[in-house]
Amino acid sequence: MIPYLKYLVYLLLILAYVNVGYAECGYSGMNFYPQQRSINIDAMFMIEGYGYSQKTVNSFYDRKVYLESKDGQLIKMELQEILVGQLQLTQAVFKPSQCLLPNTTYSIKYENQTEMETREMYGWDSDTESREKIQWTTQPTINSDYMTRPLKINYITSEVNYYGCGPEAYAIFEIENPHTIEKWYKVTLVDLSTHEESIYIITAYEGKLYIGHGMCAGPFVFNSNGKYKLKVSQMDLNGKYHPPTPWITFQNPYEDHPSPWSPF
Repeated sequence: MIPYLKYLVYLLLILAYVNVGYAECGYSGMNFYPQQRSINIDAMFMIEGYGYSQKTVNSFYDRKVYLESKDGQLIKMELQEILVGQLQLTQAVFKPSQCLLPNTTYSIKYENQTEMETREMYGWDSDTESREKIQWTTQPTINSDYMTRPLKINYITSEVNYYGCGPEAYAIFEIENPHTIEKWYKVTLVDLSTHEESIYIITAYEGKLYIGHGMCAGPFVFNSNGKYKLKVSQMDLNGKYHPPTPWITFQNPYEDHPSPWSPF
């Protein structure tokens, strides 16, 4: 599944709820990172909100967030930054205030957490084939798989699909010798026509970086003409950034995929 098309699934599931206030449902969803559920004791965390759930992410400027162990012990999370995507997507990056305990299971907890926010902390578990609470279990190790080679990416193609509610559009870059473990990628995208800059952290999908947006949400939006440039910094799950790639210039995806409904 293309990375942000999954938000369409979230939308349909949430719309199925009844007797929930409009302000808290109808167009929302959350993602929690790391995606892998087995983590090291120095892991960072990222919370991403879609649609109305962006309000939750923005509340973290003035709201405490914790990791909670199964026995109720709390570790305060320190907000590192909040990044705003260009289409209904916002993310917050956190660092625990202390090293996590080994062989311990943690979940996210907000200050003054609402019922809707609690529901958003559950996700589909393919092993149990049911919705389970998002949680992570620590290993007695630290992140030591530091990148020893410069990150290299190559533009390979673009992809645009038109749907009734809007298009999804991606410029696709292949990672040379991708890592087998989870890494985060901080992308800086610049519209060369307007010089507008947008920064967002994404993950790889099958060894590729999809720069753009799905039908409902995404970090980056393209104009219908003009060129763009980007650079990408790889980030280990302990928060260590590595030097960015050189700037890469590419044509916007709509250049090769015009709308089937356009009169021109």
